[in-house]
Order: sequence, then C-alpha cells, then structure tokens
Amino acid sequence: MPAAPIEVVAGALIDGAGRILVAERPAGRSRAGRWELPGGKREPGETPRDTLHRELEEELGISVRSARWLINCRYQYPGEDKLVHIDAWRVEAWSGEPRSLDGQRLKWLARGELDSVDWLEADLPIVTALALPERFVRATSASAIAAFARTPGQRIGWLVPSSARGIAEAIAPGDWLGVIDPGSPFVPGPDSGNVYTPAALSTMTAIPDHAGAVIYTREDARRARARGCAFLLLAGSFARETLAEVANLSLPWYVDDGSQVLATGQLSWRNSP
Repeated sequence: MPAAPIEVVAGALIDGAGRILVAERPAGRSRAGRWELPGGKREPGETPRDTLHRELEEELGISVRSARWLINCRYQYPGEDKLVHIDAWRVEAWSGEPRSLDGQRLKWLARGELDSVDWLEADLPIVTALALPERFVRATSASAIAAFARTPGQRIGWLVPSSARGIAEAIAPGDWLGVIDPGSPFVPGPDSGNVYTPAALSTMTAIPDHAGAVIYTREDARRARARGCAFLLLAGSFARETLAEVANLSLPWYVDDGSQVLATGQLSWRNSP
C-alpha cells in the first residue's frame, strides 16, 4: 500500500512592490542551501489555512490577515518513497515584520528575479504560478486592450496571435504578453511567453521555457504536461473529474470563466469583448 503523502502548506508573502519572500534551507536539513517558500507540514486535524497561519507565525513571526489559495502540486523526490503534496497560498496582508525564527536566510525577490535562486524541485510549479498573471484575455487589437475593464491593480495576461505582435506596445507595464502559435518561438522574458494550441504543439520539436498550452481534452492536458509545458489554459467546459485529473498534473491551470464548471480556486481567463 502506498505511503500517505506528506501534506505541506506554503505561503508566498507578496509585498506592496510585488516582491515575494523566499527562504533558504539551513545547514543540517535535507537539501540545505536550496530555496523554498516559507511553510511546513500540516498537523492532524488542521485545515490548510490553519497550517498557513500557524507555520508563518512560528517561522516568520507574523500574523496572516489576508491569503488566497494559489495552487496544489505534488512531487516525489527520486529515491524517496513518500509523495510531497504542497498546498500553496498567496499571502497579501499580514501583521508584523517577517524575520527568520527557524535559522533560515530570507530574501525578497521581484517576479523577474524568481529564476535567480536554486529552488527545490517540489516548489517549481508554485514559482511558475507566481510569475504568471491573474487573468488571461484574448486580444487582437490595441483598441481591445485599451477598452478592457480591469479591477485596480489587476495583472492581465494578453493572448495575441503571432500576426498581432505589433500591439504589444499597448500593453501596460507589468502585464504579461502571450504570443499564440508563433511561427518561430521568441525568447520569453519575465512578463512574456509562448502559448500553443494542440495542433501547433504536435509539430514542435522543442518547447521553449515557460510556454503554455491551450487544451480542449484531458488527453491534450497530458500531452502538454509530457512535452514540458509550464501552464495550461482550459478552453470550454470540463467535467469535475477531468478538472481533478488536470489538478493532479501539478501545473498552474486557468479555467475559461465562460464555462459553467466551478473553478477549483485557480484563476480564470476569458475572451475580450
């Protein structure tokens, strides 16, 4: 019988400048010197939110005031029996000044600096989720981008066809640009990436870093994961059991909010008017 997974809760503290607090594993621990998000194991009877509050108080000396669920991911380290199951949260408000109470070194990183540290493999899907925007919107013109109504402070990921790359100058600083099915992959930056439909993905010999995939079926999702895509955009309606399968792929995923399927806490994408 497989061993029960190790249940872990992690908190990504995000300050007013959009920086994220990360922690280095101290000497004497397994994988010392690698970086991770603060957090720890769930205790029996705790909810993930309970664990988040307790762990961040014990580890950083803060009291969480506002947190939103971000992503669940699973990872099994080579040569180890137990699966690690991480429940990650965005922590956007807290009381107190974060400080090291557990012997770890702390560092604030901007989104564009997230690749500058040696992350634990189990945390990599969370890092990807933190670098991505809160919502994806299709746009084919600069006027569509200008007319889009967003909530204050919301970060948008604009999906544009490769023929419309010229509208990139209409995108606000800090937003994310995704080029759909580019004829040749462009080199992504911290606020850009390639996005592929299933047909285009099937012709690719290599997938660029941080690329996303639009999926229509569970088979599309599995293929995109196997090809090394970093996130998924679910187009259309998916049954709950299919959404559960997608969640178990341990990739950031977005639900088209035009569907009638309830999201599982993940973010949403939709077409622009």
